[in-house]
Amino acid sequence: QENLQAYESKLSLSTIHLLTEQLTPTPKRIFKLHRFQGFSIREIAALLTISENTVKSHIQEGTKKIRSLFHL
Repeated sequence: QENLQAYESKLSLSTIHLLTEQLTPTPKRIFKLHRFQGFSIREIAALLTISENTVKSHIQEGTKKIRSLFHL
């Protein structure tokens, strides 16, 4: 699973929040639940009644999109 922890020193939290708004609705919701609200992958899967692999895919998609938006 990719994450933004290694890049937080380069990006302010407010910048990450702004870039997150550019995501499509489902990856945005899942990314926010995981990254900003601290929900586990298992918790998100149960909340949204989707598989853990689907949650991971959306988190990865969101991470890639944020990186591409910031040109990392």
